[in-house]
Amino acid sequence: MFVYDIYNPNTSETNLITGSSVIELCANVLNYKIDCIEDNGGEYIVKFYDSNHNLIIEVTENGLYFAITGQTLINSEITETIKNDSEKFWNIIHSNIKLIEFTNPIRFGDAEWDEDYKEDSEEEDNTNETNIVTTKEKQC
Repeated sequence: MFVYDIYNPNTSETNLITGSSVIELCANVLNYKIDCIEDNGGEYIVKFYDSNHNLIIEVTENGLYFAITGQTLINSEITETIKNDSEKFWNIIHSNIKLIEFTNPIRFGDAEWDEDYKEDSEEEDNTNETNIVTTKEKQC
């Protein structure tokens, strides 16, 4: 299971986002909205590493989102970069990925593969069928 802690500095909220696959984790993280923080539409990189922390690929966040959903994050036109990043993402062996690094300040952090992770069903908030656990209520 991939495990990712995401922190919202405006609300002091920490959420745990999980995914049983690279695709599920990336979709959950990219679809996670942090209230009170605006995304300036910048182009951010997502990096994928193997178990030895060797870089496998890096793609734009928008290209990754396009690979998963067929749409762009910021409703922009589909560029060659987005298409190329999508293709790069689908051409890797996803089972080799053990660490995913998000560089967007809104989603900044690492998601690591944790073979022993067990979800705690009492804390889970399965709203909209995503694996996000809220550890502190919003204060916005």
